[in-house]
Amino acid sequence: MQDLASGAVSKVTFDGDSMLPIWSDDGSRLAFASVRDTPPNVYSRSASGGEIERHTNSPVENYPTSWNVGRNIMVYRVVDPKTRGDIWYVDLKEKARPVPFLQTSASELEGKLSPDGKWIAFLSDESGVPELYIASFPSGENKRPISAGGINFDRPSLIHWRGDGRELFYVAGGQLMAASVRITESSVEVGKPQKLFAIGSAEYSVTADGSRFLVPVTVPDKEAPPITVVLNWTALVNKK
Repeated sequence: MQDLASGAVSKVTFDGDSMLPIWSDDGSRLAFASVRDTPPNVYSRSASGGEIERHTNSPVENYPTSWNVGRNIMVYRVVDPKTRGDIWYVDLKEKARPVPFLQTSASELEGKLSPDGKWIAFLSDESGVPELYIASFPSGENKRPISAGGINFDRPSLIHWRGDGRELFYVAGGQLMAASVRITESSVEVGKPQKLFAIGSAEYSVTADGSRFLVPVTVPDKEAPPITVVLNWTALVNKK
């Protein structure tokens, strides 16, 4: 981690091959996948330091995707050779056993809980084309597609909720997309997705109010010096 005010860098993990960190939604903790005595499993640590806690113990790959502190729920992706990609979750407060949210023959990934923890957005190719969906959590009811036209699973689009849960952001076709969301106790209404701007990478972040975006930009090297081409230069030499 790097302190943006001072520039100081601190190490988060000290053993194992750790990857794909996410913040808890209140910014107090970090979750990450780490290869230790098993394939990648899910661990966490307080952002201020302290002991590392293990949350899954699976013989297949696990990667955290969302952490709602208010409901003490962590959502993560399971890569299972039999069912491809699945979405699981674990109740951290009750220290319950992890349970599947979606475990089908289709590939599901990128499960992201809404700010109130009652809805989840995720990617699935169940229709034959990868799309973004939303559904009630944890029941899975009221499921409906958000995107139209498919999303590239080779470069999974990061899904972000606006801080008030009224907008969803994702990447499709090289464009950063936004869809308005109106949630009631038992249903959800989603507006037609709108293109915001072209984006060269599926990786980005957005402020809680949805007004500013952090995106990677390729910066060209310093401008090369000009090249001067002299024609008929032998005539110039002869004049001398």
